[in-house]
Amino acid sequence: MVPNERDLETALILPENRNFFGKGAFLLPAIAGALLCSAIPHECILAAEPVAAAADSKPDPVKALATELANAANDAEREALLKKAPPEWIADHSLRKQLGVIEFQRTIEGDYLTAESLGRFVVQFAARHDDAEGVAIAQTQLAAALREFGEDDEALALLHQALLYFEKNPGDSTGLVRTCQALGVVYLYHADFSRALVFLDRALTTAKKIGYTAGIIPSLNSMGEVYRSQGQPERALRFYQEARGMVGDDTAWNMAFLFNNIGQCYEAMGDTEKAIDYIGRARAVAEKVKFRPRVATSLAVLGNLHLRRGELDEAQKCYFESLSLSVELRDKVGEARGLLGVAEAARLKGDLEEALQPAEHAATLYRAMRDRAGVAAAQTIKGRCLRGLGRSDDARMALVDAIAQIEQMRGQLTGGADEAKSFFAKAVAPYHEMVAMLVAENRPEEALMMAERASARVLLDTLFAGKNESRPLSDADRAQRHQLNRRFVELNQSLSQARGSEKADEKRISDLEADVARARDDRENFEAHLDASQSDSERKQLITETASPAEMAQLVSGGRTALLKFVVRDDQTLVFVLHEDNEPGSSNGKKRARIEVFPLAVKRDELAKRAAEFRKNLAERALDWRKPAHQLYEALLKPSEAAWTGAGHLIIVPDGPLWELPFQALHADDRSLIEKRTVSYAPSISFLARASNKPRSDSLRSARLLALGNPALAGTEHKSLAKNRSRSNAALMGADWQPLPAAEKQVAELRKIYTPERSSIFVGTAAREEVFKREAGKFDILHFATHGVLNDQAPLYSYLLLSQANLSADEDGMLEGYELMRMNLRARLAVLSACETARGEITAGEGITGLSWALFLAGCPTTVVSQWKVESESNTVLMVDFHRRLRDGIAPAEALRQASLALARQPGYHHPFYWAPFVVVGAGSDKL
Repeated sequence: MVPNERDLETALILPENRNFFGKGAFLLPAIAGALLCSAIPHECILAAEPVAAAADSKPDPVKALATELANAANDAEREALLKKAPPEWIADHSLRKQLGVIEFQRTIEGDYLTAESLGRFVVQFAARHDDAEGVAIAQTQLAAALREFGEDDEALALLHQALLYFEKNPGDSTGLVRTCQALGVVYLYHADFSRALVFLDRALTTAKKIGYTAGIIPSLNSMGEVYRSQGQPERALRFYQEARGMVGDDTAWNMAFLFNNIGQCYEAMGDTEKAIDYIGRARAVAEKVKFRPRVATSLAVLGNLHLRRGELDEAQKCYFESLSLSVELRDKVGEARGLLGVAEAARLKGDLEEALQPAEHAATLYRAMRDRAGVAAAQTIKGRCLRGLGRSDDARMALVDAIAQIEQMRGQLTGGADEAKSFFAKAVAPYHEMVAMLVAENRPEEALMMAERASARVLLDTLFAGKNESRPLSDADRAQRHQLNRRFVELNQSLSQARGSEKADEKRISDLEADVARARDDRENFEAHLDASQSDSERKQLITETASPAEMAQLVSGGRTALLKFVVRDDQTLVFVLHEDNEPGSSNGKKRARIEVFPLAVKRDELAKRAAEFRKNLAERALDWRKPAHQLYEALLKPSEAAWTGAGHLIIVPDGPLWELPFQALHADDRSLIEKRTVSYAPSISFLARASNKPRSDSLRSARLLALGNPALAGTEHKSLAKNRSRSNAALMGADWQPLPAAEKQVAELRKIYTPERSSIFVGTAAREEVFKREAGKFDILHFATHGVLNDQAPLYSYLLLSQANLSADEDGMLEGYELMRMNLRARLAVLSACETARGEITAGEGITGLSWALFLAGCPTTVVSQWKVESESNTVLMVDFHRRLRDGIAPAEALRQASLALARQPGYHHPFYWAPFVVVGAGSDKL
């Protein structure tokens, strides 16, 4: 079953592309080193030229001649055949259109040589007969075949020539759609996501305007590829599913392409069973219709899935089959992908010499195709192999090259900070490999600097390069932004009402949740379009660098503070300790900072499991928490204890799963860590150095407080009040929406502490979202005593619940991280006295993305947040005591420590569930 001419009216040309450090890559098992992201191919769609008219006019003889021309050995034979063609076939472009049908067919079947040869002939044929439109159409189609040979420069030149024609001759909007979509795909190949999105958005908008299905489907798919490339498979999946719905038939030949994409999304999301199912469907369709490049794609993805399971022999077999088929087809993209898979499988089996050659060959191919992400992946594999073989100098050169490729991609992402951090989550692999090499060579300072280069880069870039919110918008863009925001708010309001109804309609709630997700995507797609449409000169310059050794040293001067930075690798964990040396550093007697590194025999998978279990034990008030607390202390802190034993304040920079671990509750010598030392957290040392240097209030005595507590919940209270309460008959903040009278008492006490003149307190119906947005920029300290809701799927849409009564048309009473990060705050401290406000998406390198991350981006350098659901009554006691100590001039981290220990001594509150949930993140040692 193959596509006929009428099928091609809505047909898809789907050349393969590369994956660029997507989330799916870092979800591969630790053993894989998360490097095969660029071995996960994309199936990028291009709209085919409409040919139904050609099929209806003179189908049989024209098709026969076109077939003869396609099968001719050379152009001389073709010219001889052309002399026999009736002039009317040429005059009405029937022959050229039939040749396009065959060229399309050869391309999707993987006969790229014939497709290229025929494509060049069609361009010349159309030009010779003064068919300017035909030339532009043929140039667009020829570019598809050229891409498969890695001839991207020529493909781009042809596409820009075609675009120029369609822009000057707007009569054929379908041609404009096809060319813009093809340009988007090429820029996607180059990981230039901003340019890709500009062209894809133009293609989709035009296709929808004219009702051109053959343009809408591929544009939806390729926009999904942009977001999958940037590590957002959930978001990409919605694009693919919409395209799938428009195809309307899961047995259709073009589903060989879409099923591959859907399967790769599920692979990236960690759902191996669904991934295998969809890749199997893709392969079955591809084999049935003889789309051999799609078979190669499916084999490569199956190889990745086997690798995820640690089934190295099966993975290697799939990669070899995919590679062999790609070489036969002269598909350079598929060849590079197969080589990368073969290399990584061999490396993991310990065959380092055997892995080197395919890794080097893959790097050469990717470099020729200007695929920086592919080069980085190949060079990282090569660097690891060379290091294992003891060739340190060569390994260093390969890893330096990999890092350089990543650094050069920093300005090519589309969208905002969320998209960027997802992309760079995968990019830490070569940095961490270099860190391990430098540690092994006893070069701790260089190792720490390299580790910092992999930490919170997106956070630093976004925070210190400034926001683009002030960029002028056209009236149309401003109106569209308002419309999209209003739609999102309206749906959230409807969802809130549905959840709070006496007789909850689960079907309606589910439908509204889906509508909210779509509205969120629409809003984010629009913002990404605005970002992508900026010229290169308008783009913010990503110039932030890591802190210098001198800046780092300043953080531990005085001897009271030590910094513990963790680097969690697949096979080990490293802890860097930065502390003041006991020995004088110069003749004037000044002390200097010292860096020590301690390798820990704790693997990533083991660490993730133990950290999650310990946090869960505390959150569920388990009685046997002391034993795992002691074991974790022995594994993570004891080996380096001598380096920081003189420090009273530990600033911990976690990595990966360690963001889930409450270090303050770890146990040694029958005492918790917080009993011995002040503990705070930071996303990176560089962030801490820059945040600590920001201007601050002259005195805490003059600091102004804004507090919101116990917001009105309108009709939602009855759901929670009918449920069983906890043993203390006090609400868990965030666990069902119920009134929080203790929270109202909490903010009332804060008014007394800060005085009515220096504080603004809003409770009940007054604790509204618009009030916070209007007033927040005037205050030095922000305090929320309300419910907090964690969104695991979209962490920057986690929110603080504010008044649900008397909602304005533009607000839904849910203050989301997405909204916070776009504000400009002067506050030095934000206290989120709610549930799980320290949690979010754990992103390699960037830390934990959620509400505290959003507040950093808004300009607030220090947050107090919770690691599990807290009890309202004990939380109030803790928070009031914390603010009293803060008001007395004690720095936030120490004030929280003292308040926590005071609570732990009270009857009924001895368990760390009550006294250990809150942590200070950011500049916690700075006095406000």
